[in-house]
Amino acid sequence: MSTASFGAEANLRWFFEDASSLARIGRQGEAYVFEWPEFLRITIRGAEVTIEPSAEFPTRLLSKVRKGAAPALVRYVSGGVAFHGACVSMDDAALLFVGTSGAGKSTTAAMMCARAGARLLADDAVAGTFDGRTLVIDPLEDEHWLTRDSIEALGAAVSPDEEKAPVRTEPAISPAIVKAIIALEVGEETNAIERLHGRAAVETILRAMVRLPLDQERMLRDFDVMLAIAKHIPVLRVLRPATFSATLEENFVACLRNLLEDRHAQPR
Repeated sequence: MSTASFGAEANLRWFFEDASSLARIGRQGEAYVFEWPEFLRITIRGAEVTIEPSAEFPTRLLSKVRKGAAPALVRYVSGGVAFHGACVSMDDAALLFVGTSGAGKSTTAAMMCARAGARLLADDAVAGTFDGRTLVIDPLEDEHWLTRDSIEALGAAVSPDEEKAPVRTEPAISPAIVKAIIALEVGEETNAIERLHGRAAVETILRAMVRLPLDQERMLRDFDVMLAIAKHIPVLRVLRPATFSATLEENFVACLRNLLEDRHAQPR
């Protein structure tokens, strides 16, 4: 495998490589090393993080790595949990948005911040702790990463040349407790909410939760955590429109704010 020139290789042992050779994980003494060959290496030794971008790594993405992916990996390695998604809070309550690429996780988080007064906890890389019943998310980021269409729809004063660009927002300043995990899907029956149970809830969390093969004990623990989250935290399937009119956006945001503020009973 051809790799970029990163730091010292002494005592570095790779123990996992994905099938496509796009990423690998190793140990260097007590440190964990996460590498995307040709692009980026992140070394974690306790709370100390070293980020090494290659010459080809986009400079504009370094801030996002420092604020999001790197601290999320630190939290995960130290025994916490991490997700692919976006998360916002009001006071000490949070909604965690998950879903496939293009489902609107970042856009929905941005809408909640711009229209409902929510604050951003994380965008793309979400991390926190789970004590067996309560999922608490760390405040990590102060920017949404949005497509041009989403930026224009929000009326933000940004005209990105790239496919996605950062939009500054009001960040959360303290951790928040997740009231519900929102599985976003694009559909015609907008604002429809369905409580997922059993296998459907577990599979939703499985697709969103970061699970890395650090060791056998950690892999088993991650599985137990996933089952406990599905048991104790509501997982809601929420349909959102592919495009928003002013009325649709207002109704969609109000629906999510009601869930966050618990103004009506959650679906059973």
